Amino acid sequence: MKCVMCDREMDKAAAWVGGLPIGPKCLQKMGNKPTKVKGHVVRNDQPELFDDVAKDEASE
Repeated sequence: MKCVMCDREMDKAAAWVGGLPIGPKCLQKMGNKPTKVKGHVVRNDQPELFDDVAKDEASE
């Protein structure tokens, strides 16, 4: 496995940032604080795409 910041080979990642491995030396240079990914779930306000087709098939 390679560090994405410096391309050094490593046995185990010291941290994972955005699904990418960061090595121990690069993590120390970052100040031991990998950037956090903030995310949240959004409610779907769109109508069901095939709702009319499903209703037509069910009535047949």
